[in-house]
Amino acid sequence: MELIAGSSLQDYLSLLKETNRKMIEENIWRVFIQLILALRYLHKEKGIVHRDLTANNIMLDDEYRVKISKYSYFNNIKFLFLLF
Repeated sequence: MELIAGSSLQDYLSLLKETNRKMIEENIWRVFIQLILALRYLHKEKGIVHRDLTANNIMLDDEYRVKISKYSYFNNIKFLFLLF
């Protein structure tokens, strides 16, 4: 397991709100694109679905690199398809 230096997206957004600042558009896009690519990789390549993806489970480092946490909430998508 990897140690992630930084904080959750939720903590970062709360800090911005408390200090009356906004995230610049370039960083919003950077986080969004990384998140979409990570989820696509998990879904398409690994057959994994994250069942509890929230801003608290998205970690950011000081360069806005995204890591998805809370792996205990991952499920295999093949199992989910068997249920329906």
